[in-house]
Amino acid sequence: MIAVWASPGVARPVAVAVDSLAAHAVAAGPAAGALAVVGGAGWCAAAGAALHSGARAILVLHPAGGSAAELNELHAAAGGVAFMVERRRRPSQLTEQVRDLLTAPGTGDAPASLIEIDVSAPEAELTDALTDALAWAGVIGRTSHLTLEGHAPTRHGAIARLTARTGVGGDTRPTSVVVTATAIRAGAGALRVTLLASVRVEVEIDLDAGTQRVTVTDQRGATTLAPPFEDPLRHGLRQAIRRLGGAEPTDDLEALIRDRASAGGILDPRSRHKSV
Repeated sequence: MIAVWASPGVARPVAVAVDSLAAHAVAAGPAAGALAVVGGAGWCAAAGAALHSGARAILVLHPAGGSAAELNELHAAAGGVAFMVERRRRPSQLTEQVRDLLTAPGTGDAPASLIEIDVSAPEAELTDALTDALAWAGVIGRTSHLTLEGHAPTRHGAIARLTARTGVGGDTRPTSVVVTATAIRAGAGALRVTLLASVRVEVEIDLDAGTQRVTVTDQRGATTLAPPFEDPLRHGLRQAIRRLGGAEPTDDLEALIRDRASAGGILDPRSRHKSV
């Protein structure tokens, strides 16, 4: 049985999720020794406080904002405490489905020729949205290393070109990653990340329409994955409990820091940019 503590901003939905997992989780009073759930704006401070109180692990729900200094300070303070992150635009349940598909024999083994990223979001959320889109590029390209080659500001956002090494085993090659990020005035926005290879993979997350769609196209035609059925918070909490009970290494915070640094480098108009 895992004790679960929640910061005030996410306390109500976490309580509902804990009740639905009564066989595995119980609500905790203090954060000490518990799985602490934090989220939304101010999540860095809440996570830091939970660490200071002696939390056993941290689950971050839909992180919003957080400077590079705050994230690095939090990572340094973690001291081996497990961090798990449930991202708003890259839900773990859908991510697991895509990874399972791409690791099936004969699927997605060839390097990609191109990865295209198209992101729109309110200006205040554009860095968060691009952070998750870059994470999707890593998932479908099966790489964790994206190198910024050139970027430039546009009237409402930025364009960029990155490189990644995609493929499996010895069959890898540098792949271009093309990014268009646009700030919008109305709506929550959407992202589309497309991998072009012998097997084409397209991820679409549209917050306004409430849709999450992954389409895989090969020589047999196009297949759309069934949408996730479980509530994202419940799934994230259940997976966090499972990971705490095993030996699975957990450092989602490091990946979040890496993706957010890349997104910040693309969008920061003060940064030195190259022609794309």
